[in-house]
Order: sequence, then C-alpha cells, then structure tokens
Amino acid sequence: MKLPKLICDRYLLSPTVIDGRISEVFKATDAHNPGRIVAVKVFKFGLFKDEVIQEAFEREGRILEEIQHPSIIPLLDHGVDPRAVWGVFKE
Repeated sequence: MKLPKLICDRYLLSPTVIDGRISEVFKATDAHNPGRIVAVKVFKFGLFKDEVIQEAFEREGRILEEIQHPSIIPLLDHGVDPRAVWGVFKE
C-alpha cells in the first residue's frame, strides 16, 4: 500500500511490520513526542470508502480510547482522512 510517510501530520511511519489481509501495521515515531514509539494500524484503501463504515470506525475508536484493561492494548489515537483510515496503539 502506498502511504504517506507521515500520518495525520504526526506519526512518522517505518517500514511495514505486519501486512495482513485488511490492514498493515507499522512501527512509528510520534512527531509531537519524538521519544515515543507507537504501532500504527492502517486499513487497506477501499475497505472504508462507505460513510456508514467510516462512522462506525470513528464511534468504535472513541469507545476503545476510553477502555483501560491489562489484556487490551490501549488505542491512543485514530482517524479517517482521504488517504488512510488508521489507529495508533501503544507499542
């Protein structure tokens, strides 16, 4: 997948760590906090062109950001823009 090196003008992507069927996961550096390494999951283009699906993703992202449990990797940030649908997780 051809993506910008910088997602949301904040997360500087490294090469792909995992290339799955519906998404890719990248190791990334938070440009707002350069010492912070995160995992960025980017959904493959075309899967989220539908507005209903985008709205569901946004709603689930807001809910996941509130959940704190030792068995769940925290979602730190998420978004939808013209080139990517993405979630940022604690590494």
